[in-house]
Amino acid sequence: FKPSKVSYKLEYAKAAALAAARSLNEDDFLSVIGFDSQPFVVIPLQSIRTSAPYLAEMINRLIAQGTTYLLPALQEAYRDLASSPAAIKHVVILTDGKTGGTADMYYDLVSNMRHKGGVTVSTIAIGREANVDLLAAIARYGGGAFYQTDSPSTLPEITLRDVGHDNREL
Repeated sequence: FKPSKVSYKLEYAKAAALAAARSLNEDDFLSVIGFDSQPFVVIPLQSIRTSAPYLAEMINRLIAQGTTYLLPALQEAYRDLASSPAAIKHVVILTDGKTGGTADMYYDLVSNMRHKGGVTVSTIAIGREANVDLLAAIARYGGGAFYQTDSPSTLPEITLRDVGHDNREL
């Protein structure tokens, strides 16, 4: 059995999510939202203390479906963060495909997230099939950082750098 490129990338995306979670304090909040044709909440927005007992198990249940429609997942993240007591509200998007929707839809949403909700957005494009131009613009409008990698094995390192915990031990 040879894993597909998609599942190979997803394994590193899972590792990145787990690394980010492990770098947070127990009172920090984390949510994981998967997306294919629809968004689905993998880990609801809650403290690390609350989600720690099942976090790895839930993240490891993610499977690659092939479709990547990002906009509804980003809207879901914004809804969650808008009502959150978190002091720092930041979204990290990891994707290897086309995102669906128009650029203007993303620009409007991400600008509102940043300016009205205090939410910043960073993006990580995995490979050359991702909509790199749009992801770079989302990060720019969202006040976050844009990363592009052809090596999925760098995802945990990039994610830790983005969330500001690159000097902590995994």
